[in-house]
Amino acid sequence: MEIRLSTVKGAGKGVFASVDIEQNTLIMSYIGTVSTNLSCDLTSDSNFHLGWFTTNKVSKELIINTDRSCNAARFINNWDKDHPENCTPVIGVADKELTVVLVATKQIKKGEELFYEYGDSYWNSDKQLE
Repeated sequence: MEIRLSTVKGAGKGVFASVDIEQNTLIMSYIGTVSTNLSCDLTSDSNFHLGWFTTNKVSKELIINTDRSCNAARFINNWDKDHPENCTPVIGVADKELTVVLVATKQIKKGEELFYEYGDSYWNSDKQLE
């Protein structure tokens, strides 16, 4: 994966495929401190470094704070009509810990930027900070 200026105006950095990626391929893990509640301080700068995931299988929001540790996944942007979703977060358990991996929902060509759905909880939390 390559991190560079996003194709989304005003988004900052984005993540781009450095090789062709087949549909249903595990792209990367989302690295950070995992929480299943809103115990992190959303008023600090770390609120810009949070990954928010919701799923039908988990009734709570899974929060990954990337303030202290992270990888390229934190730079993947939310999709929109001009930048369609091409990967999705999948929640699982590894070594008795909750984990999130990003999986390709379609074939992604080398050089294509990655996008996934942040979820309503991300946008709702952003409104609460205003």
